[in-house]
Amino acid sequence: MIRRLSIRTRLVVLTSALILVIVASNLYLVRKLTGNTVALATTTESAAVVEQANDARIAFGEMRYWLTDLAVSQTPVARTNAASARDQANRYLDVLATRKPELVASARTRIADFEQAALAAVHAYAAGSQPAGHERLAEARDQGRKIDNLLASLAVELNVDAGAARSEIIDDVTTTKRLAA
Repeated sequence: MIRRLSIRTRLVVLTSALILVIVASNLYLVRKLTGNTVALATTTESAAVVEQANDARIAFGEMRYWLTDLAVSQTPVARTNAASARDQANRYLDVLATRKPELVASARTRIADFEQAALAAVHAYAAGSQPAGHERLAEARDQGRKIDNLLASLAVELNVDAGAARSEIIDDVTTTKRLAA
């Protein structure tokens, strides 16, 4: 069939086919670049969320410090700083709740239990009962370690998610480069 066509018609058909291939490959590359741009933005956001998880852990550590200080010193500054650190930790947890609601709910419950035990130690010390204060403070310390581990696992889990997303982007870019070549 092609042999019956004139050279001019053959050139037009061949040129049209090449242009069609170029347009299709450009559309494919644009689609892939757009997808990778979205994935990169998501990965960047994930890195920020990991930072929020680490900040929540730090804020809880400060809360733990100030509540322990409050139990020992019973100063208004310690009470104010503990409340401020708790509020800061809650703000970070609010951000994290969109990604890991179950873990954040568990952390909030444990933080409330920790705070209750620490404040019970404060009240026991204020009432002059050192054995009860020591017992409550030890309970709070154990809960604090569990919360710290929970927040650390949250950061690790989020970091793994972000790493997986980065790996997908790298794999997709490698495949696209190979196809484009």
